[in-house]
Amino acid sequence: MYRAIIVITMKISITKTELHAMPYIAWNSFKNFLLYGDMEFNSAQKTASLCLKYFFGMLDKGHADMFACGEINSDELTRALVTIDAHEFAENLPMNEADRSREDYEKSDKWYYENAQTLLDAIDKYRLNNLGEFYEIVDENYTIRPPKAIAWLGIFESVFFFALMIIFAVGNPEDIFLICLSFSAIASLGLLLVAYIRIWKVSVNADVLSVRLPFKREQAVRIDGISDIKMKREGIIIYAHGQRLVSIDRYFDGYSMLWAQLWLAEKVSEEVKTDFVIKQHKANIITGFLCPVFGIGAFVWTFTRGYNPANIYEKIFFTAVLIVTSYLPVHYLIWKVMVSKDGIAVRKAIREEKEYQFSDITKVKLDDQNMIVYAGDKKAVKIPLACEGCQELIQRLRLHDIPFFKNGKEV
Repeated sequence: MYRAIIVITMKISITKTELHAMPYIAWNSFKNFLLYGDMEFNSAQKTASLCLKYFFGMLDKGHADMFACGEINSDELTRALVTIDAHEFAENLPMNEADRSREDYEKSDKWYYENAQTLLDAIDKYRLNNLGEFYEIVDENYTIRPPKAIAWLGIFESVFFFALMIIFAVGNPEDIFLICLSFSAIASLGLLLVAYIRIWKVSVNADVLSVRLPFKREQAVRIDGISDIKMKREGIIIYAHGQRLVSIDRYFDGYSMLWAQLWLAEKVSEEVKTDFVIKQHKANIITGFLCPVFGIGAFVWTFTRGYNPANIYEKIFFTAVLIVTSYLPVHYLIWKVMVSKDGIAVRKAIREEKEYQFSDITKVKLDDQNMIVYAGDKKAVKIPLACEGCQELIQRLRLHDIPFFKNGKEV
């Protein structure tokens, strides 16, 4: 009596967007599946797996160690290398076991390391020519949400001002109603922010966008129903059937996936792809938020110790401290430089947005930490070199033949 044995091979589950518009995801999935998978491989998968294990194994070991520990069968590896059209690598493998010598291994190792990139290219070409053997297309299914950090910011704001309310109410019982009313109103703004973050959601299932926004009925639209995409300074605005559907910022979770899907569906024009935004470095933003914490903390500590400024100059001083320490986080959050194909637009905390064409920019001064862009004789904007996107802006400015100076000399 015979019993049938059924061997089930698996493939990499991947979306069409990830496969065709996000090649780094497709490659990493392919590599991890074949290197670390413990399932039964089909013929193409086994071939690619042998070649990948050979490629990455050689980064840590030479041919001698690989064949000595029996990780790879040399005959199987030879057939696999010939299959992916890497004949030179098959010929470079050390001879049969009886003929292998130290000089033979060293010669093969040296040639391999000089040509390793060619092998990786051959593996990738084999993958692209046999996509159906490795990948199984599944529906797009992901959610776009604002970052959780914004919700935590709202919680922090509510707790902080609620604590201030208690401190001021204990110290000024005669004004407890006014104090509670004022601080509760401010603290409630943080709770509203948390509620907004919890409600706001864009879900993608296959080619359908489901949009849920506060104070609006949930809407659903197909990708092919999107009529226009407009670039805003920090993200995109999507229009469907001639009406505005939703505005999505770059820093939202899942934004890059949607952007790639829209690009693959040819909903994103080449003109839109050229724009990017430079924001303050995260270290500056954190420092900006620490300033009001320490400044207001010192202010509260002073008054809880029983001090009450009677002099008008003292009141001005404490007011100035509050204004300055509160300004920094606002400045760092609002400050940004928007780069387009024609020029830059600069947004600052207490100034209106200004736009400069590349033809308006006369020079750029560099130091060890910043670049200063000039329009005419006036400073247009000072950008920390640590900001993401700063190097891309430098390249774009150089394409427009704008002179750069460092320590008084043109560079």
